[in-house]
Amino acid sequence: MRRLLGPISALLMCILTITSVEARDYPNVPRLVFAHYMLCCPMTATPTVEDFREEIRLAKSAGIDGFAVNIGSWTGQPVYQARGQLLYEAARLEGDFKLFLSLDTPPVDEAVTAVKEMADQPASLRVDGKLVVSTFGGPPEWSALLREALTDEKIDMFYVPNSGYWGRKLASRAQMKFWGGDPAIPNATAALSDIPMDGYFYFGADRDFNELATSISSISQIMHASGKIFMAGVSPYYRGIMSNARMFDGRGFEGMQKQWMAAIESKSDWVEIVTWNDWNESTYIAETPNWKYPDSFSEKPLLLDHSGFRKASEYYIKWFKTGAPPPITQDRVIYFYVPHMNSALGVISPKTGERGRPRRSETLEDKIYFTAFLTAPITLTVRIGETTSELSLPAGVTNVSVPKETGDVDVDIRREGAELTKAELPFPVTDDGAFANFNYQTGELNLTAP
Repeated sequence: MRRLLGPISALLMCILTITSVEARDYPNVPRLVFAHYMLCCPMTATPTVEDFREEIRLAKSAGIDGFAVNIGSWTGQPVYQARGQLLYEAARLEGDFKLFLSLDTPPVDEAVTAVKEMADQPASLRVDGKLVVSTFGGPPEWSALLREALTDEKIDMFYVPNSGYWGRKLASRAQMKFWGGDPAIPNATAALSDIPMDGYFYFGADRDFNELATSISSISQIMHASGKIFMAGVSPYYRGIMSNARMFDGRGFEGMQKQWMAAIESKSDWVEIVTWNDWNESTYIAETPNWKYPDSFSEKPLLLDHSGFRKASEYYIKWFKTGAPPPITQDRVIYFYVPHMNSALGVISPKTGERGRPRRSETLEDKIYFTAFLTAPITLTVRIGETTSELSLPAGVTNVSVPKETGDVDVDIRREGAELTKAELPFPVTDDGAFANFNYQTGELNLTAP
């Protein structure tokens, strides 16, 4: 009975108290932005402290305050332990950059060892003296064992989990209708009932971006009404491989922008960008690695440049932290495109070379997307093959797109007739999906003053 009453009570409490959330009876933490860092998969194959420092500098340059360090093991796979020590030392040396563990349900004894070893590190994030610990998944029983073991070790944690109820039915059809059909809400409200926690992390990523934004808004309100902080997951888009060959497109930056706005408008406390470096699911915003990852995927298609997602997010990171849209003082135009037609065959399994398209690829549009941050209007002209598209973009923030076809992609940007840039995008659009494999190529155009 508790399983049913807990989630319903949490949601009803949210509905009844939504107008009083501004009073803030939950922990008062600064607005911070983190990135989900996969410790398995750094940008270099054998990273040094200096390599990690370079990654931290890149993150800081975008306004990111720290990494949520994902670990699926520790002593069981000592490479995690060794890299963790290097990463925490790099953060200490860089300064003004915080880390916390995001436990990917390792054995509890390994999780406890990892938390103990990192607890006294200067770069470890704390709230009111408590060590911040998060998770990716993990059922309530696992969280209970973790808390009990850490209590025995006299470690007081500020717990912000992403709970996992995989395979469990948490809501009836009637309850799902009451929740607007959002599957993320039963998970979050069940966690409120089952897990002693200080806040909740919604990972998101592998859903339609409109649904992700709705979940961010709803769960933020539920958590605040329940006296908890909320950490919203914001992701660029999603494309898996092999048995996980699915795609959730973001129409360039539009999907990520919508998630940012949901986090801003719902007054989420923290944002965790999902992810910094998950190369397999293509949610990365870091620079691409200088090695083939992982080694067993020797035929893996090229990892394309996702820096555009990071650069376009800089504006919203400032907005999220300050509570107000920042003034645009520099013209920036960022492009996003999959460099093949959506009818092309990609690579389902890099191990076997199996060709095909990811599930949900039928939702994609054959378009090239641009996001502009402008001090004054411009004219954007895009030529692809035999087709030319000309668009007028106003001052401010604008998302636009042009139809995609095969051929080289040439871009011309002018303001009142004066040329700001003329460039050819890095890759032509082709009919073969083996090279890009439904991955995005992004980048920023270099604009010069007229």
